[in-house]
Amino acid sequence: MERIACTMSGVGREAEVEPRLLIVKAIQSAAGTMRAPAGAQGGSTMAQGPLPGEAAAEESAIGTLTETSVEMGRYVGSWMLRKEDARLVTGHGRFLDDLSLPGMVWVAVVRSPMAHARITRVDTSPALRLPGVVAAYSGADLASEWAAALPCAWPITPETRIPTHWPVAQDKARLAGDPVAVVVADTREHAVDAAEAVDVDYEQLPAVTSIEEALAEGAPVIHEEFGDNICFKDLKIAVGDVDKVFAEAPVTVKERYYHPRLIPNAMEPRGVLAQPMPVTGEMTMWSSTQIPHILRTLLALTLGIPESKFRVIAPDVGGGFGSKLDVYGEEAICLAVARRLGMPVKWVEERSEGYVATIHGRDVIQDVEVAATEEGRLLGVRAKVLCDMGAYCQLVAPGIQVLGATLFSGVYRAEAGSFECTAVFPNRMPSAAYRARAGPRRPTRSSGSWTRSPAGSARTRPRYGG
Repeated sequence: MERIACTMSGVGREAEVEPRLLIVKAIQSAAGTMRAPAGAQGGSTMAQGPLPGEAAAEESAIGTLTETSVEMGRYVGSWMLRKEDARLVTGHGRFLDDLSLPGMVWVAVVRSPMAHARITRVDTSPALRLPGVVAAYSGADLASEWAAALPCAWPITPETRIPTHWPVAQDKARLAGDPVAVVVADTREHAVDAAEAVDVDYEQLPAVTSIEEALAEGAPVIHEEFGDNICFKDLKIAVGDVDKVFAEAPVTVKERYYHPRLIPNAMEPRGVLAQPMPVTGEMTMWSSTQIPHILRTLLALTLGIPESKFRVIAPDVGGGFGSKLDVYGEEAICLAVARRLGMPVKWVEERSEGYVATIHGRDVIQDVEVAATEEGRLLGVRAKVLCDMGAYCQLVAPGIQVLGATLFSGVYRAEAGSFECTAVFPNRMPSAAYRARAGPRRPTRSSGSWTRSPAGSARTRPRYGG
């Protein structure tokens, strides 16, 4: 047993707990302040036991505690009314698709149906002949609009390879869904119909669609300038004498886990509305984004717009969970088209379009090994991780891959630990931040082994923790 002490809202608490009992459970049971009842106000008092369903074992681990009233502060421990709910639940929210401007036109994006193909010809003339069409552009037509490629702001190592990522592909399509042309029309329906009329010729190339394929000898290379499909290799973080701990450990367990690729599905698809001011050179953009300030700085660099003349507004956003924490090609496209045409331009992602246009999450292979005593006390952790970056590096994608490097031992103390990571480029949608991207999760276990030293006497696989 260990004694812990804490102060909650100015009231001191002490208790003796088992070492492996979570401190939050001890606090909940000791203070009895998990939740305030509806209508509780600051300055009131509350004496409340554990919530229904709390394990009795956790209470007994702490011992018998005297019930005590705890004075709640103005904010901490008080029931706070949310300020934004009334507007949203009565239909007065303003989301991207609710916005409209006089003279506004719509954009539709033509996307590659092939995962890897050379673009040999883009003919937009059939689209231009359709009703309501204002303009149509290939990647080559818009090349002069870009002052820089789409940004990657977190390369994680000096050796990290960042491929050039244009908002509209100019030479090759490197994933199914890569933009290859843009159509502008007076209505969304006319724009979508015209996008289907654009005639694109492809020279199909061999594709790699998994981590193992991207790493295989002789695999097709996605970005020829790199010579292989490696984004970064053998990034290593280590603490303590890992080899010694594993060599001397009575028990080691090794497993391979696969975290499959996930597709974010926010309630609101992504959308963009760009408004130019041709007389002053100013631009305003509304985007269903999580990062309006970062978006402003980086898109100003991509399009060569002085930041002092560029405003980005995030209206109400219907969910994001990391998938809207990025700089997307469609945002750059709408700004470029609005600037070229001198009129407001809007794009809203279709639900099925989002599966190939918005970043994905996960797609990681983790080889995890733990060293432990026969009683189950953790001694060391080794993790080797292979990451699928997709065809390009999104805004923070390389750094996201290693954010979970220190989490493999969970809440338990280990004498030593190491983390190694290699990331590759397959012909797939980029994978980036989505719901705490890098941490260990409940993956699919594909293989494993258990060993013990000759001196060990364990008969069953130990339970790890503590």
